[in-house]
Amino acid sequence: MIRLENIHMQIGDKLLLENETIEIHEGYLHVIMGESGSGKTTLLHEISLLSSISECTYIWNDRRIDKLRDYDKADIRR
Repeated sequence: MIRLENIHMQIGDKLLLENETIEIHEGYLHVIMGESGSGKTTLLHEISLLSSISECTYIWNDRRIDKLRDYDKADIRR
């Protein structure tokens, strides 16, 4: 399971998410919908540990990983 808690995501002056929580469960289909420019791809990059634009608590398989170093996150992505 992946859980992002208290997500605060802002790009420039545009606030995309504020105090949101997302849970992604294995074996389920999850959909991210929104208009063009609403931050869907940015959120996917955040979930997949390709970037860390937002401020949030990131929990992967009951382990907090948002404070890990980049090369440790790369190991998780692999």
